[in-house]
Amino acid sequence: MKKLVVISLSACFILFSSVYAASGAGGGALKKGKDSASQKAEAFSKNVDVEDLAGQLTALPDCVQIPPRIYVAGHNGVMKVLVHTIAAEAESAWNEAEKAWSEKRFDDAIAAYKKAATMDPEFSTIYCNLGDAYYGKGDMAGAKIYFEKAISVNFIDYQAHWFLADTLAALGDLKGAVREMTLAHVLNPCHAEIRRSLHGDRERSGRPFNDWTFIPQCRVTKNNGKILIEAKPDWVSYGLVRSIYLSQTQVGGRSMSITGPRGESTRLITEIDSIKALDTAKPEFKLIGKIIKAGYLEEFIYYEILTRAHPEEMLVLGEKKIRRIADYVDMFH
Repeated sequence: MKKLVVISLSACFILFSSVYAASGAGGGALKKGKDSASQKAEAFSKNVDVEDLAGQLTALPDCVQIPPRIYVAGHNGVMKVLVHTIAAEAESAWNEAEKAWSEKRFDDAIAAYKKAATMDPEFSTIYCNLGDAYYGKGDMAGAKIYFEKAISVNFIDYQAHWFLADTLAALGDLKGAVREMTLAHVLNPCHAEIRRSLHGDRERSGRPFNDWTFIPQCRVTKNNGKILIEAKPDWVSYGLVRSIYLSQTQVGGRSMSITGPRGESTRLITEIDSIKALDTAKPEFKLIGKIIKAGYLEEFIYYEILTRAHPEEMLVLGEKKIRRIADYVDMFH
């Protein structure tokens, strides 16, 4: 039964829950040519920021995935998400390579991709496709070299991590396969095939993926100058902290920006403080307590909360943070 509590801070608090929901999957990855997002990426502009990208992703049909060919670069001091278009001088060799690959003439494809790479060395998809051509002819060592090259050129190339994971599995390096498939999943968390492949790799490694979801059963809203919290009793403290940030970010009818000592966003700070307000001694918050103690609270928030609604924001976090998030997923899922 809901309770109504009125606090004398010109805010009314109504009392409402967190669940860990589980589901399972399994399977292996498919190679180049399967991902329909390749064609969708062509419609993207060459220079879009994260906010624009989120809107365009939403507008695309069935677009719950990050399209390939995306990379991150500095632009006037701001990290921006860009979509790579192959250099004009490399286009002829690229088209020749793609045709040869589709006809399974892998040696011809390799030669043409290498030619294209000399003309556009920053296009990571060329190296990814090179690796795929070596994979197609059964040369796993060659495939590994070029998938790793693609990643070194563009760390957020999720396909390169995905295909490298398949290659490492074929080479018998299951630990490495799990690592790379986890990175592919973190970079493109809504990609169903990658998720299934990660489940399969983890199953084969003897560590089945624990697919739980963090669902705070607490809602904080503002109505007629009053802040309303709907929450179960154990979540009231979580809601109270969120209500404080809500009141601080809406002053005089306009939004206020809040950043932490390291430049953290308002949303990240809000989530950190809200989750820290939970009583981790209670059974339902025991896992959160372990995550905090292990030093992975920020990674938990990015993976479980912030990038669930906007997965494209994962791309601008940088390699170090993305690897930390992958470590978090490996440890707690």
